[in-house]
Amino acid sequence: MLRLTKRTVTLPIIGYSLATFYLVGFIFYLKYLHFPIFLDTVLIGIPFIGRMLTPILYPLSVIKYGMEKILYLSLAIMGIISILEEFSDSLIILIIFRFITGVLYGLSTSSAIEMASMTKIRLLIGLTMGGWSIGWIFSALSAFFLSNLMLFTGLISIPFILYPTRRHGINLISTPVNSISTHISKKINIDFSVKAFIIFF
Repeated sequence: MLRLTKRTVTLPIIGYSLATFYLVGFIFYLKYLHFPIFLDTVLIGIPFIGRMLTPILYPLSVIKYGMEKILYLSLAIMGIISILEEFSDSLIILIIFRFITGVLYGLSTSSAIEMASMTKIRLLIGLTMGGWSIGWIFSALSAFFLSNLMLFTGLISIPFILYPTRRHGINLISTPVNSISTHISKKINIDFSVKAFIIFF
């Protein structure tokens, strides 16, 4: 069970909400790019292809860096990408950015949910998963008040890259290499199960 602090209680909610905010905020921004509807659809859907890599990347990343660091880094990079998207009108570049955003969204939200689950507090788990709705709401508000400058909200999460982190996950110092390999295999098998696929997609 994760030790309860103000940080461990608020971070999962903030993490899931911000990740969703960066994922869906671009949808409101598309009207300023003036792409055909077909290309708008491509840019909306590309992140979910990147999201499909989560079952592979998440267990490996958590073992190496820990959940909290993965969450902070993912949000910080998503913020940087959001700002870069503000200056880009190249379809290829935007597709790449959106794909990376999808990968980072999967990592950050998985970290947020797992951290919330470790507290064993059902309300916190529910509020964390409710970050999907919170992200949508703030995306709509930023689109209304900031219009074509809305992607500059990426500045919010860039400071996360400087935050000190605690390792929530496997202690690499005390865990034998064979145990780590076994854990990776088990984790990947679980994440690729039919049940997990249905839950995520």
